[in-house]
Amino acid sequence: MKKLLRFLYDYRDLLIFLLLESVSLSLLFNHHVQKEVKKLNSSHALIGNIYELMTDLRMHAKWKASYQQILVENASLREYILQQQEMIEKQGSMEQPTTRQFDVIPAQVINNSIICTKNYLTINKGTNSGIAPGMGVITKDGVVGRVKAVSEHFATIISLLHTDIHISAKLASSGVMGTVRWLGHNPRQVNLLYIPRHLTIEVGDRVVTSGYNATFYDGVTIGKVSHVKLDKAAMFYEILVDLSTDLSALQHVYVVKNHLSREQDSLEQITKAYYE
Repeated sequence: MKKLLRFLYDYRDLLIFLLLESVSLSLLFNHHVQKEVKKLNSSHALIGNIYELMTDLRMHAKWKASYQQILVENASLREYILQQQEMIEKQGSMEQPTTRQFDVIPAQVINNSIICTKNYLTINKGTNSGIAPGMGVITKDGVVGRVKAVSEHFATIISLLHTDIHISAKLASSGVMGTVRWLGHNPRQVNLLYIPRHLTIEVGDRVVTSGYNATFYDGVTIGKVSHVKLDKAAMFYEILVDLSTDLSALQHVYVVKNHLSREQDSLEQITKAYYE
């Protein structure tokens, strides 16, 4: 008996710790035990920490729901801003007001890659949310890429970090047109191509979408010019653009649905076929 008492005394701290750990696990999985232990030992710091953890988990679920609501509200706000811009552009013209041209659909990124030369990402929205191939994808910071394939509940996106994607772009300060393309090197930079040598280009110039195709509306940020070089015999500048969106840290995106894209594409294809 004396040895047992001595053992209990010497290892009392360890035994108390193990007991509290056992109680902690019970608290996580047994609501009844949780209430009983709270009555017996509600003042203990460890028990308090466990209650705090459980509260944080419940709050996390509420926060996630709130964040989803914020994404939906942000999408609606973007749609409203685009609609107001269209109305301003049509003021003073004989064109009658029409339904809004763009919808903005929020989605969550569930897969992403940046280490290949042809990178893509996957989102948790598909045809049942109105998403179709060819739609543009953006974040609050700028351009992400273009929808490639769609199923009922998912869609894959060709990101800017894909050597086959070309985005029609322009310099925000001058409106000069070019094409943005990634050459497969730095995942934070793309090349701005076909800017002629007679123009003046400065480091820090902002690069945005041109709005000249049906994928993106005008003025979505792509990035800023970080490097400018002009060889003596070159017709065009060599320009690097630092991306405004960190494509390695994507969590949520917005898919841009252009209600007039089919009409525009159809007309352009007819014109192209006529001259070819």
